[in-house]
Amino acid sequence: LQPAAAQDAVLSDKMALWQRGLHEEVPAHSLSSWARHARTSLPVLRHRGGSSGCGETGCDVNVVDYAALSRKLGPEFAAALAENAKEHKEDCRKSCEKFYCGAAASKPWKTRSISMGSVPPEDFANEFEFPLDLIKVTEEPVVSAAEAAKAIEIARSENVDINEYTSGKYRLGGDWLAKMDKTRAWFNDALEARIFPAIAASFPEVVTNVSTLRAHSVAMLKYNATHPRTDVHIDNGVLALTLALSPQDDYVGGGTFFEHLGEDALVEMDAGHATWRPGSV
Repeated sequence: LQPAAAQDAVLSDKMALWQRGLHEEVPAHSLSSWARHARTSLPVLRHRGGSSGCGETGCDVNVVDYAALSRKLGPEFAAALAENAKEHKEDCRKSCEKFYCGAAASKPWKTRSISMGSVPPEDFANEFEFPLDLIKVTEEPVVSAAEAAKAIEIARSENVDINEYTSGKYRLGGDWLAKMDKTRAWFNDALEARIFPAIAASFPEVVTNVSTLRAHSVAMLKYNATHPRTDVHIDNGVLALTLALSPQDDYVGGGTFFEHLGEDALVEMDAGHATWRPGSV
């Protein structure tokens, strides 16, 4: 094979493995045989949103020409786009009133990666490259177990246990950090020192520096036996974060569910560990 063709073949083989849930590193000399076996013996994982336009080298993502759309759809559409941009700018400004905004340096964090399957994120689809190993799970805690326990103690002093947080049909204990001054102060320290720098380092395709990150919607949730989960959902941010605060020894079950991986592939995390990923997964 010519160099370019060989590179394409390697990418296709890697994608064949990722699509079928084989995420471990495969030696280069064994890659083609592993991929051949995977294609003939293993099913492709369910695709988020379907598989239209997707193959083993990626998905065809159409670039939206907003100027052309504005000419086609008229001044009302153009005005709606302008209003959307204005609202986004205002949301970013309001976020900085409550949550950390600053220019801390990015800091790589030790994580493992889980594939999003074959469908790219809804936002910045052209920027993220295949394989879409974009669900990051920490391999060392982003906050210590002692810090996590302190966060729970502070939140309880702000009555997080007795407040009700609704997610679809489930009613959990919990509240928005925008209303919890002391807990939010703890979280802002963690954002500045570790979380934002680690997220920025994980996604250089879309985060040019830490100063562009905003904490948009942040809640602390307390699950219970009668309402042990949230409804299946996607998050409304470009990126999303889940931070575990309780030690795994304190409860049975638990974990973060990603629909395309199936019910038997929960991402389990001990206190202080986190997952960050595109919000549309």
